[in-house]
Amino acid sequence: MVISGLGMTWVFRYHLAQEAAAADRSGAAKDMDRLLLALNQQVAELNVVLGSWSNFTAFYEHARKPSAVFRADDLSPESLASGGLDWLNLLDAEGTVVEHSEVPQPDGTTPVRAAYADPVIAETARVGLRDMVRRRSGCAVLGAGTRLAIGCYKPLLPSDGKGTPRGTVFVGRWLSDEMLARVRAQTGLQFEITARPQGNAEPRDLNHTDGKFVASALVWTEIEDRIHVDSKVLGMHGRHIADLHMDWPRESPKRMQSMLQLVTLAMAGLITVTALGLIYVCDSLLIRRLEGMRRDLGRILEDEQWDGRVRTVRNDELTDLSHYINNMLDIIRAKIALVQEQSLTDPLTGLPNRRRFDMRMESTLSQFRRDGRPAALVLFDIDYFKKFNDTYGHPKGDDVLVGFAGCLRQAARRPVDLPARLGGEEFAVLMPLTDVEGARHCAERARSALQELAIEHTGNEGLGVVTVSAGLALVRAGDTAGTLYSRADAALYAAKREGRNRLSEQ
Repeated sequence: MVISGLGMTWVFRYHLAQEAAAADRSGAAKDMDRLLLALNQQVAELNVVLGSWSNFTAFYEHARKPSAVFRADDLSPESLASGGLDWLNLLDAEGTVVEHSEVPQPDGTTPVRAAYADPVIAETARVGLRDMVRRRSGCAVLGAGTRLAIGCYKPLLPSDGKGTPRGTVFVGRWLSDEMLARVRAQTGLQFEITARPQGNAEPRDLNHTDGKFVASALVWTEIEDRIHVDSKVLGMHGRHIADLHMDWPRESPKRMQSMLQLVTLAMAGLITVTALGLIYVCDSLLIRRLEGMRRDLGRILEDEQWDGRVRTVRNDELTDLSHYINNMLDIIRAKIALVQEQSLTDPLTGLPNRRRFDMRMESTLSQFRRDGRPAALVLFDIDYFKKFNDTYGHPKGDDVLVGFAGCLRQAARRPVDLPARLGGEEFAVLMPLTDVEGARHCAERARSALQELAIEHTGNEGLGVVTVSAGLALVRAGDTAGTLYSRADAALYAAKREGRNRLSEQ
């Protein structure tokens, strides 16, 4: 019986560890999706910038009749840099570069121009440029030696968008350390992207759609305190041009280990008490009763039904033992419920964490599909939070996060509302049964409440206090968690671009 009880205890420990590992993998996969969404936001921003160049009447006329003045004023490296570009090409109908302008690197080099001058690289580039002209418009992740870039292309038209295209405008940005640092600050995730050498024999993924960072062939390496995730980055024509590496800190092992220790001690106590009873009681009636207790305990352990009970028959020592076992089961059930609650709560702010948010998101979308009643999602991001931490220190940064969590609780007071901390300085409120006016009122109340706290922040120029930006999206027919989150995130970025400390809607 002792051996059987120990065996069931170790089985329980094994299954609990497996569930913890599965939960960690699920969390890491969701954060990988969030990282890819942030990287793709950089591509989307570049595509927006391209729109002002591809529908540019003066550029359209320059393509027909080249103008030295236009080239000097609007195609200079300084003009590109002010518009957030690293290079710009104008391609003719054959994919030949007829205009090229490029912002020099800090060492004075122009890598794109140098690549076009290399006969081997230029031939490969011509194939890609002709393909861009054929496709007419799109975006792609590009590899250039040991460097990576994002590029977008569209036909050149006048500002009214009408007429016959006069070539294809192709713009790009290097995947710089500054760009990656912004993504790390936005997501709170640690990652690296390393370029791979390219060759003609490089295998391709023909199912890949150019223009997006996608998770391909994930490789998981579980380490004691983190999960290391490796994924391929696919470029033009599905070529494997780089590798994405993300280190994801594991949270559940410590919590699960604490519960395992408690359960192990409890089971050891149960087994010890039962064994002592067997030692002191030898008649067949007591043995049968102990065997019944063992079966009850076995069912409870095997089915993990901690609300189960060991049956009592008489008022004697074995009955007292049954009561003791049942009390121990009550303690185990309460501790498991506590650990489960902690696994769904952010330890700093006390708000629901990303895992509980994702669970509620699915139930909210299911309710919308059933009855079509409105629902909304608002994402929040503390403005210039990295600057605040660098200036005042991380303990003060934690105070800001706790303070804003209080503002969020006051703003989202309905029982159905779910304020949550998603990670870093990113927060959210999920609001079932809410129209756009209600969601807007809640978001503005949280935003103004934080500003009224008047927490000094010299890095927030113009205001001098800590503020927050917000993006709002209503649930639409056909929405998934990813599409709803993407729209709210796009609205949040719009609020950032428009000057911060405001609410933008999608």
